[in-house]
Amino acid sequence: MKRYLSWSGGKDSSASIVLCHEKGIPLDGVVFSEVMFSHERHISGENPEHIRWVYETAIPAIEKMGYPVKVVRDKEDYLSLFHHRITKSEIPERIGKKTGWLIGGMCLANDRLKMRPLREFFKSVGECEQVLGIRVVARR
Repeated sequence: MKRYLSWSGGKDSSASIVLCHEKGIPLDGVVFSEVMFSHERHISGENPEHIRWVYETAIPAIEKMGYPVKVVRDKEDYLSLFHHRITKSEIPERIGKKTGWLIGGMCLANDRLKMRPLREFFKSVGECEQVLGIRVVARR
């Protein structure tokens, strides 16, 4: 069965990659979901310093460990979500209006732009193990 590590580029998931490498845990790849601000203008929606570190430092180091890195992106970006207009509605007055992307204080952008491409990737791979790096908080 294939095994992929979902990598955010943060310290916890990065430590998970190092741990897999040190313990000899085989991975078929590492998957990074990049949120884009604008596909058309090739502008990432990630923090500029962070995304530069991801591409210039982290990905080469991970690939040197023998783990291929797959970057996935959604077909939409922040601008397309921001400018999206309602095309179907049971309330005629809503048609043509901007929808927004905050509903009940929850940002839909994370689900659409970060999680959807990951779900599509894992669906395309078929049955596999997903490795996640989650921080454990010590309680006193």
